[in-house]
Amino acid sequence: MPRLRSLPRFFPLSYFHAVLEACKSVADKVRTLSGQGGDGSPLVDATCSLSSGPRIVFNSLDTDWERSEQTGLATLPEDI
Repeated sequence: MPRLRSLPRFFPLSYFHAVLEACKSVADKVRTLSGQGGDGSPLVDATCSLSSGPRIVFNSLDTDWERSEQTGLATLPEDI
């Protein structure tokens, strides 16, 4: 889980900047976990979507429910 190590540096700035940095950290974490390059939707599609043979899985993908959950969770970082 990404952490903001130097939270006080955001106090003089704004909530917008804190959220922006948190969003960037999600993409960094996906790249680190997968070893894949890129950014945004192409990165998430290549690493989390069922059609690409996901490198990052959130469950065992054994049941329809789990595959649906994988698809739903993969859409979250796409929208960030």
